[in-house]
Amino acid sequence: MKRVGIIGSGNMGGAIAKGILKQQVIKDSDFVISAINQAELDCFSGQLPDYKIETTTDNCQLAKSVDVIILAVKPIVIAKVLNEIKSVITKDTILVSIAAGVNIKDIEDELQIPAKIVRAMPNVPLLVNCGMTALCNNSLVTDQDLEFVTSIFEGCGKVEHTPEYLMDAVTAVSGSSPAYVFMLIEAMGDGAVLEGIPRNKAYRMAAQSVMGAAKMVLDLNEHPAVLKDM
Repeated sequence: MKRVGIIGSGNMGGAIAKGILKQQVIKDSDFVISAINQAELDCFSGQLPDYKIETTTDNCQLAKSVDVIILAVKPIVIAKVLNEIKSVITKDTILVSIAAGVNIKDIEDELQIPAKIVRAMPNVPLLVNCGMTALCNNSLVTDQDLEFVTSIFEGCGKVEHTPEYLMDAVTAVSGSSPAYVFMLIEAMGDGAVLEGIPRNKAYRMAAQSVMGAAKMVLDLNEHPAVLKDM
């Protein structure tokens, strides 16, 4: 069993961490998370009182102690984090980046050393274990490595493997699209409120309808146009 570390305990990093632990992808004793300050780590640990979670504010300490590092940081700071940890990672360390718009070559150029790199494009519904994540990797990542990384994200939803040149399209179809669905639900709910339905009921009715429609697409294996005609 590999040890996993997540650098960054924000929304996405925290959601992935919770998926790893709650779905028992690894034991809590094989997991460590870092953040910029102890207050953030205390907040995260407080959300999972049933787990003994190792935390640190030292990214190098984390990097030295794990086999898989998930870089759950914003694109603007990923270069800084990579430069911070590159002296302590090994050729067997698997680096998983969820930074949007940062491609594998960007990471390789920043490291200037051979490294196993997986690029992931998850989306916000990871927060409710219903995410959609696309993965691609460089040539140093083995099938076994990729299988383990896949299992991590399957703890928070569904996973698809795709060539990196399609990652921009992935960003549109699953990465950013939940925002448009939220706008749709808001508009449907607002229309219902205009007709006299209480707002809390209106949003719940709209959201349940969207969830049900999505489940039909996934479960019935029919073309969306066929379902529309139904």
